[in-house]
Amino acid sequence: MLLLPFHLDVPSTMQSPYLSLSVQEFWGKRFNIVIQSLLKQFIFIPSMNSLYHWRSTHISLVYMCTYIQRKQPEKMIKALTKKTKYFNSKKTSFHISALATFICSALFHFYPLYLVIKDAPFFNDNTNRDFSSAVYITTGLSLMILYFFIQWACIIIEQKLKISTNASKAVIRLWVFGYILLLSPLFVVPLLLTLRLYHS
Repeated sequence: MLLLPFHLDVPSTMQSPYLSLSVQEFWGKRFNIVIQSLLKQFIFIPSMNSLYHWRSTHISLVYMCTYIQRKQPEKMIKALTKKTKYFNSKKTSFHISALATFICSALFHFYPLYLVIKDAPFFNDNTNRDFSSAVYITTGLSLMILYFFIQWACIIIEQKLKISTNASKAVIRLWVFGYILLLSPLFVVPLLLTLRLYHS
């Protein structure tokens, strides 16, 4: 809205999140597109690529050293090809990269609250100021990280159970939206804690 008077194109931040057929689709394609794009570009994709290539290189070196010691180069080549394909899993890289992205998202969302909490006028007693603000910051950050960690865990569970293919679209959409709403207090409570500091 702030950019509208300047006649600038404002990208839509939402793409019908209520139509999501999975938690992964909700966070990855439909909700808060601007933040999602930044996290994907600077956290998820670099992490995914780094992990994938690191695993491939590490496994290759391990098997190469093993078979060189045994002086069996032919078996080394066969085993190396087979094991690299097996262990160099994109799923594993995806899971780790997704977790890193969700944690960064938690930190990103909590940072403005941190700036507010640390200088809140609620803490009038200088003796207990540092301790009190630390409690608020720790509590708020823990809840925020827990919220996004559970989202990550749910994505893995959805993939394992293949929920998106085993139920009707209406049921899946109801599940996704209900799940997001059910966990929303973990995200909202840190905001309420921050507001309380200025209304006590």
